[in-house]
Order: sequence, then structure tokens, then C-alpha cells
Amino acid sequence: MLQEQKGFVPIFILLMILIAGATGTFLYKINKGEIKTASLAELPIPQSIKENFPINPENPQKAEEKPQQDSNTPILVPTPGQSSTPTPTPTPNSTAKTTPTPTPTQATTSVKASTITKKVLAVIYNPVLKSGKKLHEEAGWNDPIAQTSAVVNSVEKSSSGVVDFEIEFAERDEWPPTINKPRHTEDSYKKCRGIFSESNTTDCESGVHADYAQIWSEQNLCSRISSGAIDAVFLYGPAYAGWDEFAYKIPGNKFPYNAPSNYWLYYGRNYNIPDCNNKTIYVLGWIYQRGTAEALHSFGHWIETALAMTVGRGAWDATCSTSGDFNKFTCINKDLKSSSPATVANCGNVHYPPNGTSDYNYANTNEVKHTCDSYLNYPATGSTKEENCSAWGCNQQGYLEWWMYRIPRLSGATDGNLKNWWKYVVDFDNAVVEAKK
Repeated sequence: MLQEQKGFVPIFILLMILIAGATGTFLYKINKGEIKTASLAELPIPQSIKENFPINPENPQKAEEKPQQDSNTPILVPTPGQSSTPTPTPTPNSTAKTTPTPTPTQATTSVKASTITKKVLAVIYNPVLKSGKKLHEEAGWNDPIAQTSAVVNSVEKSSSGVVDFEIEFAERDEWPPTINKPRHTEDSYKKCRGIFSESNTTDCESGVHADYAQIWSEQNLCSRISSGAIDAVFLYGPAYAGWDEFAYKIPGNKFPYNAPSNYWLYYGRNYNIPDCNNKTIYVLGWIYQRGTAEALHSFGHWIETALAMTVGRGAWDATCSTSGDFNKFTCINKDLKSSSPATVANCGNVHYPPNGTSDYNYANTNEVKHTCDSYLNYPATGSTKEENCSAWGCNQQGYLEWWMYRIPRLSGATDGNLKNWWKYVVDFDNAVVEAKK
């Protein structure tokens, strides 16, 4: 059940306003009948975003203030065409520094797409323990509300304001539901976790699968999504909650173009999410033990699947061998061949930057020629530049923000594709309809 905190509301909300750091509207759900709202639009932007995005592409003369989730043995999306063996996402180095580099100027007569506002429900499983502390507090893990706000802020700024999320937080004083095992108790979780250590995790992770259908039922999500009150879902909880880093459901499994060419583009991601809302729904699954970089990593996979199923027409192998604009966008230098539709590296994908030679190779100092900046003028002009990891600070979060910033975000359409790819990501069904007109 949801926790009662009425007497604590004013101080708590004030604290969240001071630390959350997200743009847009902030909704904190205290209990079933009470929602608190505060404007966070004027909060400071995290330094990492300021360093990565010092220039406003719509007004190059004006400096722009631009600003974890898997289990400790995470389930990650294998990049199509690469190894299917999951590899843990590296924990970001807190001492890593981002080297400020100019963001490319969007020199085009095209108009930036309008802002798309979407409502997200963040369901936080954070039981109060015998000590009187919440789970994340007693274990010394990340605060889920502040962490979610940091991720949302990063995505919004990386999209140059085209994406605007309104977040409603529903904090539940219970453990996450699983399909084939009973919910944990404090004693059972501490036993299998070795009192929050990694000494024994077998009983925690073996055969545990999140019950998305139960979460849907508890949150009345079918009706809320159908009514337009909710557009996406974020899940937060402890390691081994059983949910994947991201999942999604297309109603009736009716694909907008072609059936996915790779298992991980859809069939490995829909789980038991109810088909009850006539609307494609994305679900991100995060855990307290991971940070902003890992949560952005999950969001990046959301972007990849949405664009592969639409701009890519259902085909994506991430090896530069498939034609289409999204496949070119994700092409990396090491996969180029004389027969490749792309003749030079483009932007890369979540696991591989343009100069990457292995999964998570975000710190590669080898310079390669790429055309990624030209996607700001989509359809890409093909203009090139040579860069290495210093362009994004040689760390995962910096790279993902660099990569998201270059996703096309213009108004209009070309060759059957919207010029605003962000609409495919956050407004999937409407984007498909618009692109097919």
C-alpha cells in the first residue's frame, strides 16, 4: 500500500524541489488521494550537461546551460549483430571529467519540432524496514526521486527541449511483485543479499521475473493509459526485482511496418505487459544500486527500438550492412565495408560510439571520421569531422548525451520519415500515423 506521509509533506516537497533538478512539471504522489505539484523549471542544470552542451543550436551566440538500474548482474539488450551474451554495463567513474567541446551549430532553414509533453508514472518499490528507514536509505543506495529527475533532465536537455516529461511518483511500501516467487520480505532479502552485500545472490536472482501484469493491476494502468493520463512507466526498486532494463508492448503485436528482424527488437521485450490500452507503452526498469549513466543507457535502448521499428522499418543489425537512415545513423567505423550502404561512420549506438571497438568502449581515444553532426540538418548532409572520446568526456553518460543530442528533431517529413525522430520515441503511435500520411 502507499505510504502515509501527510505531516511530512511540506518539508519533503521543499527538499525535493531543491535537489530534483528536472525541468517541466513535477508531481509527487503521496497517497492515493493526494498529489503535490511544484514547478522545477528554474532549478540549476547539472554540471555534466553544461559541459557537454555549451552552445544553443537554435541561437549559436547564446550559451545554453545543458545539463542505474540493471542488477549487479544486469540483463542488458544485446546490440543486434553483436554478441548475445549480456555484459555488465560499467559503473561510471565518479572522478571522470568531461572535456567541454562546442556543440555543432544547426545551420539550416528548417524549423525545430514543437515540444512534445508526455506523462510518466514512476512506480517506486521502497519498503520501510524495521529500522524505520526506507530500503534505499538503510542500504545507502541512490535516492530514486532525485535519480529519476536527473535522467529526465538529461533527456529533455539532450533533445533541445523537444521532449518534456511530466513525472508522477507513486511510492509503494512493499517489495516488487514477481511471477514465480513470493514477494521478498526484509528478512528474506537480507538473507539472500548477505545484508545488502554481494556475498550470496543466488536465491535473489535465480528464476526471478517481474510481474508486469500485477503492477498494471495495482496501479490501474490500463484505464490510466487509455485515458491519456499516463504515456510511459518507470520502475524503481532493488537489484533482482526481476524486471528488464526496458520493455514495451505494441497492441496486438501489430507492427507499424515489418516484423522485427532481431529477437531483441521486440519479442524479447514485451513480457507479460497487458495488451489492454490500444497504445504502445514503454517501461524502463531501474535499480537503486546503479546511477544516472546506467538509467540513460536503458533509455537509449528505448530510443533504438523505437527508431529501428519505424525509421528502420523493423530491420536493424547494427553492422552497417542494412540500408535505411536509422541503420546509417548507428553505423560505426569498425563495421564499415566496401559493400556498406554507409561509407563513413555515423553516430554509433548505445553500446558503441563511432570509434568503439567493443561494447561500452566509451573511452576510446582513437580518432575516426564521422558524419554524426550532419543529422542535425536531417536528412543528413554527409559532412564529416574527426573526433575521439574527448568529444563526450570519455565516459558513458557523456557519450549518451552526445548521441541523443544528434537525434534529428526538425519539423516536417522526408522520404516517408518524420524529421523529428524524437516523436517516434515518445509518441510512437501518433508518429507512425503522421509519417504514413
